[in-house]
Amino acid sequence: MIKKIRFLIVGIVMLLAIVLLINKPRESEAESLLSYAKTIVEGEEIETKQYSEIKTYLQSSEKNSQHDFLAGVTAYAKEDYRTAVKEFTSAAEKIQEQDDDFIKIYTYVLLNESLQYDEGETEDFAENGRKALHYMAQSKAYRNNVDLCWRIASIFLENQEDNKQGARLLEEYVINVKGLKAESKVRLYGNIGQLYSIAGDYSAALQYCWRGLEFLESSPLIPNHSKYMSKFFAVLGDNAYGLEQYQAAIEYYEQSLEIFRKREDDHLVADASLALVNEGTAYLELGQHKKVLSVLEELDELIPKLPEAQKDDIQILRGNLRAQLYIDESNLEQAEYELETAKELLNTDDVEYSLNKDVYLDYSYARWYKEQGRFDEALELYQQIVRCSADAGLGLEKNAYSDMADIYMQENNTDAYIATREQYVKVIELKNQQLSTDYIEYSEKIHQYYSLTEQHQIRKIIITVISVIGIIILADIVFLLIKWRKKSYTDHMSRLYNREYLTGYMKKNKKKLSGKPLSLLMIDIDYFKQYNDYYGHVQGDKGIKALAEILSESVRKKDLVIRYGGEEMLVILQETTADCAKDIAERVRKNLADKHISHEKSEVSDRLTVSMGIYTVYYNGEDIFELIEKADELLYQAKRKGRDCYVCG
Repeated sequence: MIKKIRFLIVGIVMLLAIVLLINKPRESEAESLLSYAKTIVEGEEIETKQYSEIKTYLQSSEKNSQHDFLAGVTAYAKEDYRTAVKEFTSAAEKIQEQDDDFIKIYTYVLLNESLQYDEGETEDFAENGRKALHYMAQSKAYRNNVDLCWRIASIFLENQEDNKQGARLLEEYVINVKGLKAESKVRLYGNIGQLYSIAGDYSAALQYCWRGLEFLESSPLIPNHSKYMSKFFAVLGDNAYGLEQYQAAIEYYEQSLEIFRKREDDHLVADASLALVNEGTAYLELGQHKKVLSVLEELDELIPKLPEAQKDDIQILRGNLRAQLYIDESNLEQAEYELETAKELLNTDDVEYSLNKDVYLDYSYARWYKEQGRFDEALELYQQIVRCSADAGLGLEKNAYSDMADIYMQENNTDAYIATREQYVKVIELKNQQLSTDYIEYSEKIHQYYSLTEQHQIRKIIITVISVIGIIILADIVFLLIKWRKKSYTDHMSRLYNREYLTGYMKKNKKKLSGKPLSLLMIDIDYFKQYNDYYGHVQGDKGIKALAEILSESVRKKDLVIRYGGEEMLVILQETTADCAKDIAERVRKNLADKHISHEKSEVSDRLTVSMGIYTVYYNGEDIFELIEKADELLYQAKRKGRDCYVCG
């Protein structure tokens, strides 16, 4: 009896061994086939022999989820998207929990992409995306694959309203999924903010940007820390630009670029280049053409360092920016050259790093046609731009309608002019309504952020009122600026910082300034009371604005220009000796003289002039206001000396 039992056990073992030997090649074959599929979904080619292996498997295997998935991948690789949709849909119906994670996730990822390429169907996108993310959350291998999360969410980028759907999917993911790494959370916050920003939902975008920045400041050991900080500031700049707060946008872009300039990290070159393009566009909106040229010079230095896949995108955007500048300056011949060069690059652009370049380029072409008087071509292009911009949420509709109305006015086409102005008004009203709705929805949830570097305390945000001004309507809307109390630190008229900003500035830069030469320029407009009395207060304000712009253009980006009070301006020059400060003072005088601003009531010139006091010290923590007093004393010496000059000390 015992012998029979032994024989039975041996038989069972041998049978199991035979089964395992039979199944092992099949398992090995399945692994190979899935590795081929992974290569395909990553956008790479596989060999003809490998396609043959998949084909042989499909002919001989049963129709389960793996079979249908591989059939779908093969069709997807051959761009037969209709067949791919059919096979992935069949695979989705057969998926079981024990299936490979790769199959479960990518069945829905590729189903969405195939639907998009086949018929542009979006009805099932959200549910398919949610299922893909669900299976990702269950998989340790895929849970922190943020690039895949973005691939799932970016399917919604084609339509402005759907952008929010993509953002909401990622919101659900980052909130509900356990086991996410700190770096993954930061990247997801950035992706969500970017999607909300593209959709024009600025309150939600700001919320996630500041949440990401706070997370980074409290977790300095996160890999690629500087890269993410730079990206968040750039997205904040994009939001401010979208709300037409161009000066605020420039400051955020500068925060982003400053991180790059300190590190010179090759991984940040593409992001820095894009931030420069956007900063240049903001300067263009403010009419600061010299600043645009400065941005373009820095951009020219970065372009050779860019990877090939991103270089052409930035070159297209650079050409477009140059063209816009030339159009503003009525240099239409040079503008045409830049546009044609950019268009040639666009036609050969295979990998898209920056979206919607074609629409922005078309907008520049439309402006160029308009300036040449080729109104029919301009109008046709503007109408196309309005449609594309509305679909993608680019915000070009207002400017396009304004330009179209100007054309109709020049053509004396009253009916078309009135209809276009009505469209212009609707765009502004819609934006006002959207921003107001966003504020109500998010004001209670908005992330209040003002972190003290050492204590990481959170202070309340300040709500800044922004104005969107139309020719026909004026609407006040609320714009949330969270970290810096921008309104209380900025002089509204000149757009310079005010004296309240000084204390925080000196505290922030104390170590940086210590032991180095620091020069202060105290500047006063000569005979400004007489100027105001003769030309009026409106013109007086214009004189102050003109000086503010000249000062900003005459100093470096790291220097600080402040409207100290009335017609008095203060310039703080970092790491600047007395001789260098004199050179800058001369530059200010020359740039002001070049403006030829009349001042018939001045006793020293027929043009607007300034007096300056220059005080230089090797800074060792002195009270900044005591240094300002010394610069002020030197200013009064310059006035007693006869004005239109400077005195150093």
